Order: sequence, then structure tokens, then C-alpha cells
Amino acid sequence: MGHMSLYEAGARRATAALAMAALVAMVLAAPFAGPGTAGAQASFNDIAGQPAEIQQAIIYAADKGYMQGYGDGGFHPNDATSRIDCARALVAIFGHEGESADPSITFTDLPESDPAFKWANLAVKHGYLDRLPDGSFAPNQGVLFERVAQAAAVGMGLNDVAMNVNQLIGGAPYYGGAMTVFMDLHLKYRYSKVWPGQSYPRGEMALTLYRIDNVESWRPWYVRESFTAATCRLPEASSEQFQAVSFGFERLGCPYVYGGERESEGGFDCSGFVYNTLSIRLGYPMMRVADDQARDSRYLYVTRGALEPGDAIFFYEEAGADPSGYIGHAGMYVGNGLFIHSTGSNGGVSIDCLDNNDYWGTHFAWGRRVVGGPYNDRFDTWLLLYNPSDEELPVEVKYLLPQGEPSVQEYTVAPRSRYNVPVDNLLPWDEFSMQITAPEPGVVAERAMYFDYLDWADGGHASVGDVEAALKGYFAEGYTGEGFDTWLLLANPGSEEARVEVSYLLESGSPVIEEYAIPPHSRFTVKVNDVEGVGRGGVGISYRSLNGIPVAAERAVYFDYHGITDGHCSQAVEAVSTHLYLAEGYTGEGFDTWILLANPNPDPAEVEVSFLVQGGRNVSTVREVAPHSRLTINARELVDDASFGVAIDSRNGVGIVAERAMYFRYHGAIGGGHCSAAVGGPARTMYLAEGYAGGSFDTWILLANPNAEVAHVTVTFAREDGGQVVRMLDIPARSRSSILANEVGGLEGSSFSTRVDCDLPLFVERSMYFYYQDRSGGTNCPALEAPSTQRFFAEGYTGG
Repeated sequence: MGHMSLYEAGARRATAALAMAALVAMVLAAPFAGPGTAGAQASFNDIAGQPAEIQQAIIYAADKGYMQGYGDGGFHPNDATSRIDCARALVAIFGHEGESADPSITFTDLPESDPAFKWANLAVKHGYLDRLPDGSFAPNQGVLFERVAQAAAVGMGLNDVAMNVNQLIGGAPYYGGAMTVFMDLHLKYRYSKVWPGQSYPRGEMALTLYRIDNVESWRPWYVRESFTAATCRLPEASSEQFQAVSFGFERLGCPYVYGGERESEGGFDCSGFVYNTLSIRLGYPMMRVADDQARDSRYLYVTRGALEPGDAIFFYEEAGADPSGYIGHAGMYVGNGLFIHSTGSNGGVSIDCLDNNDYWGTHFAWGRRVVGGPYNDRFDTWLLLYNPSDEELPVEVKYLLPQGEPSVQEYTVAPRSRYNVPVDNLLPWDEFSMQITAPEPGVVAERAMYFDYLDWADGGHASVGDVEAALKGYFAEGYTGEGFDTWLLLANPGSEEARVEVSYLLESGSPVIEEYAIPPHSRFTVKVNDVEGVGRGGVGISYRSLNGIPVAAERAVYFDYHGITDGHCSQAVEAVSTHLYLAEGYTGEGFDTWILLANPNPDPAEVEVSFLVQGGRNVSTVREVAPHSRLTINARELVDDASFGVAIDSRNGVGIVAERAMYFRYHGAIGGGHCSAAVGGPARTMYLAEGYAGGSFDTWILLANPNAEVAHVTVTFAREDGGQVVRMLDIPARSRSSILANEVGGLEGSSFSTRVDCDLPLFVERSMYFYYQDRSGGTNCPALEAPSTQRFFAEGYTGG
């Protein structure tokens, strides 16, 4: 009889499965068959204490003639399976018992006259067992667990799959491929305590034989489809990521033990395996339970599409749960959809596939990038949404990526409340832009980012974005000198490519002009320092669409300013103006303020800059801003040790844009900087989406009254939970007032948004100073005059 494949044996195994129930029912009544014979409907005097599943398998294996009992009436289920017992079972179950022995295969310790010779000979012939180096077979020696796994892979026609897995794991351990096949076919007893290198017990051998005959029909397909030559290749990764998966591979075949995390405990449960590999062996501090590991924000949140080798991955207890659902299982990602884990269903540590198994696919939650962490050197991006209306508000956010289709998410913001979106939870390692859409009456939105830029500039910045994509825009600020990196971020939310001309306005000389093509629904990034011809120094920016496709833009600057490191970011200004205002400025101890003016026109602009010093003293200066250029004013040179606002007027009618940059040591400790664009005028109602009065954050609401009368102001703080805190105050004529939100009762520890209502038009800004995960800095944003049904943010990054 020739070699019988798994598929050819299917009919026989199906019949065997039907016979199982009848065999179990008659287990106690069946007579014992003596040594060397198969016991039809056999019973044994020493299996009553075995688990029911093992008892049933023993009866099955004896009845089929795969295994035999002993003369004392017992089966000896806990004894090691001898090599000759294993040989007989494998030759029989894989259909070779009718074959003649191969005369070329002999043994020094088993003569051809021995009845057991044939089983040993055929087992060696078909690759199930091996002849030992000294030429012996050692028939009474216990067979090792891994050798049973290798034989099963060969006999079931899946040895080529095992070889693919061996390629994946680099051949270490040598039995890893066969063990993966064995475990994924569920051929191991789920409560087994046997490790590779140990002899395989007779009771568990019987269970393996039963399961070979009765394997679930889809499992061989799953194994073959999951472990192809293509999938069994490790993706590119760091040496430490490779080390993590190599440590995991070493555990293939080790038992599942609930609560286990060390070899001394006999095995590993799911989170214990992850903990052992990444924490005990690699040294990363980790929590112990899967749900806690999954929610450990010290490590980068990773979506399925962004997984890398060595990432810890997690599974919901219930299929399709939302992120609040309980995490009931953990593993470690290998690559190409494969992951390694310890699970009771497989009997221990094995490799599975996310793509070809409905259970793992529907229960997958997310991953955490532990290797290389904790990730305090990365960028965190937050989208802050404020719904000042009395009705629930649906908000759609489209995340535009440098390549590929946008990701679209929907959020619901409760009435009169603030909502936080931690973008890292969706896009853990990406650069992106955002398009926000909401129905009338609209939403107030800001974006905040906290970072450690290239390990030399830690801090944060915030932006209110653009209310619409535009055909042109301007930035007054930008610097490419030593210690400063300037980035231009462009977003094309449209369905056609945008061709954009950018003019870099220098403090002297002609502008540098570049043209960029921005694909539809995408984000585009330019490091201004690297633009040929820009050189080192101050630079303003103007841009225009050449083909009528509007874009949104922001400019980000990361800096080391006399030892103060941070970053700041501003949205584009869509139009030049002849009258502009800045509510905030300060040149007291630890603060420097710079006024940046940009003239994108062909004619010079004659500009008067008036510093409206708190207390009534005004200081003015007149400067000429050359055509297509930028001008910088150090406020300290005109108003030292003062708090002030700024009025900017073009005396010859040539429109300009202006920004204010501030660098500081807040309370002598928090070093940072922020930047905001000048605004065209005050308003009676204004909104700010961001604000936080918890942890190590100070949030200031800055109010400036440019009027000749007292302004009566109502400030409403809207918390995340829908609660509101109201404060009323009067601001004297031509004066400024500040509210430290941390001192407002009812805001303690709260994230909040702010609405300002006044009987007279005001200028409103918000400044924040913070320690965020050991990063210090400050942000500033001007208030928005109204909610909007659209808003665009060109900048967004969650990478390292």
C-alpha cells in the first residue's frame, strides 16, 4: 500500500469519527486485549483518573490497532511513548502497515526476525523516525515530543509547509516548522505539560492519533494557506525586533499554563508569554495582564496595517468590540499577517495567522510597539472638537495621507461639550492632514501636537487650521538659521492634482520660487531648510495654485533658541491686509517677542507698528518692507520689560501679513515658544476648542479691549462631560485682562473649550504652558469668530 495523503485518508477518518461515540459508551464493558494485539472495544484498568478526552482517545487508538495495552491490564497513560510504539502507531495511521520492509534499512539493536523490526523499518523509510547515529533504533527509548510533531507533519503531507516555517524562523529551533503545523492542527492536548525535549506520554500520543484521524477539515487548508513561501519571510526590521521574534520562536511547542510567565512555572499563558519575551528577556517594563498591556500608553499604539515584527498585539474577548471592550488575549506580531502566541486551544506556543482565520481576524483589537520604547520621543497629535450648540453634532474627519486612500472616521460631540480625538490611536506612525466636516451650525476645531523633534527639540504646538482650502495663502514667519528647522505642510482635499507655486520671501534678495505637484486627497511636506537658494535666515512664504485646485497649508518651526527648545506652528493667512492686530506680547524676564512682517507684493510697504503697552503708553515705529520680502522686529529693542498688544498699519495701502513669535521660560522653568498670525479685527463672540487645567498644564485666556468703553464679558467653559462653568468680568477701556483657567472653580483637572461673549468687540487668544510626558513648552492660538461646517489642518504627525 503506497503513501496515503491527508486528503486520501479523509473518508477513513470521517468513518472513525462516527465510531467514536459508540466506543466511548462501551469502554467499561469491552474485554482487554493482551500485549501485541489491538483491543477491539478495549478497556484498561488504569485510565479512570485520566481526563475524559484522554480516556476516549486511548480506547480509540487501541481499537484501531494504533497502540497496545500491557499484560497487567493497564495502558500506562503517563509513561513515555517508546520509539517502537510510536513507529507502529505512525505506520498504521498513515496507511503503510501492508508494506514490506525495506531491506536496505537495518538496525544494530533490532534484528529482522523481531516482529517490531517492520514497524521500525517502515517508520524510518517514510521519514517518521530516524535511525540513530550508531545505527541503532533504540526501540524502548522514549520518543521526544518534537519528533512526534515532525512525523505528523510528514505523514499528513504538510512537511513542505513546515519547511516554509523553518525558513521564517531561521531554522531555530530545528523542529519549529513541524511544531507550528502540529499545534495549529490541534494535535496536542490543550492541558499538556510536555515541553520540547521531553518524552511524549502515551495518553497524549493516543489523543494525537485520534485527532490526526479526525482533524477539522478546514485546518489543513488554513495551515497551508497561512504558511506559504511568501508569507514565511520576515519583513525588514531592527535587530532588536528580530531578537524579540527569535526569543518567541524559541518557545514554540511550550505548554500553555494559566498564570504562567516563566519556565519554572511550567509554561506560559498568553500575556505571560508576551511579558516573558518583551519584559523579562528584553528588559522592557510591561504590565502583566493582557487588558493592561493593551492600554499601556507608554508604548506606541499600532493599527493592524502598521504592525511590525516584535509588536505586542491584542484581541478582544468579544468579536467586533469597540476600544472599550475587554482585551482577553495577547500575542506578538511576526510579519505578513503571522503572529506567535500561547493559547490553550493550540496547547501552547504556536504561530497563527490574522488573515486566514475568522476568529483572530474578527477579535483583533490593536498592537503596541514595545521594542524600542517607551516612545517618549515621538509625536502625539490630538484633534479637539467643541460643539457649542444645544444639539448633538456628528463630525466627519477625513485623514489625508501622503499616499493611498484617505481614512474616514465619524465622531459624535454632545451638546455644549468638548471632545478629544487622540489621532495616534488611529494613525500610529503617519504624517497626515485632516479635513473636518460637520452640519450646521458647525463645529469649533483645533489640533494640538506634542513632540520630541529629532531628540533635540521637545515641546508642543497648536493650530486652528483653515476654514477652507484656498487658491493662495501667506506666512510671515519662517527661519532656517542655526538651530531652526522650518517645514511647509500642504494638503489637497480635492479629487484632482494641485499644482502649487511657492515663493520663499527672503530678508534680502529675490524670492526663491518652487513648484510642487500635490496628488488628490493627500498631504505634501517640504523642509524649507533644504530648498535650494533659501540659505540661512528669516523667510516668509506665499503660495498660489496654478491650476485652480485649492489647498490648505500650515508652517511648522522646530527650534533651539538660546537653549530654549520647542516648536510652533501657524495656519496660512488667505489674504493680505492693511490693518492687523496682535493681542499678546511680552518682553519681561524670560520672554522675547518678535514681530514678523511679510510683503508678497511687487511694491514696497510702508508699515507703522504700534506697541500698545499695558498702562496706556504707546510706542510706534515705521518700517519699509521691500517687495517680495520679509522683515523682522525684535520688540525688546522698543518696549523692554512690558506687556503689550500690537497694531500694524500699512500707511501706503500695500497689503501685508504679520505674525508674532514668542520665546520664553515660563516661571523660569518651562522653556518653549509659540507663534500666531495677526488678525484683521475684534469680534463680540469668539471660540477656543482647546484648554486643559489638569496635570502640569497652565491655560490662560487672554482678552484685549481696544474700545474706548468698558467691556462686559461672559466667559463660558464647556467641559468634556457637558458641564459648563461661567465667569463674568469687566475689562476697562483700552486694556487687557487674563484668566488663569486653573484657578476657575469647576475646571480642576478638566479638558475644556471656551466661548467668550461681550457687548463690545474684543481680541481673544489662549496660551498654554505645560509639561507633557517630560516635554515642556507652550502653545498659543487666536480665538475663532464662529463654528464652521468645514475646517482643514495641513499638519499632523504621529511618527518618531
